Amino acid sequence: MKLDWKSKTYLTLILIGIGIAYPFIKIEYFDTFQFTLIFYHYFSIPTLVLALIATYFLQFKYFKKIEKKMALKPKSRLQDISVAILLLPLVFLVLYGLTLSGLITTNAYLGPQRIIFVNQPVIKYEPFINRAGNLIHYITFKNPIDNSAIRLNATRKYKIGEIFSKEMKIGRWGQLYSFN
Repeated sequence: MKLDWKSKTYLTLILIGIGIAYPFIKIEYFDTFQFTLIFYHYFSIPTLVLALIATYFLQFKYFKKIEKKMALKPKSRLQDISVAILLLPLVFLVLYGLTLSGLITTNAYLGPQRIIFVNQPVIKYEPFINRAGNLIHYITFKNPIDNSAIRLNATRKYKIGEIFSKEMKIGRWGQLYSFN
């Protein structure tokens, strides 16, 4: 069974969505900020280069075939440039999401894992309501390894000073996480 281009596009978008959402569904506790720092330190430039290449490929190999042909060359060039300028940030954001999810997933599943028991008081509690109207709890506590601040997405409301006790693991990228 051969799929048409619309079906391939929808299938690709569904797979990208699953790839980005997987660690946010499966891994309950992790520090997104630390993974974002790892991304910007090691992966931002390669991701930008890949986004440029993917934008060129999408624009001139894929979208050019389905766009309406322009009679004038300057209008056609302007259309190509404007589509590429709009497409580049979107492609970068998709690659950013996939890379960040890949970092979180590889931290949890690949390489050596070290179990530690976190028994630290909550320094800061931040409730956050996302666009869907769901309440998300963020807590900040000191890392028992190096005393750096860790900000985790928690499952319930915590009071400042309340003890956060959890058996967690340190994964491949040196970041704390827990599945439950």
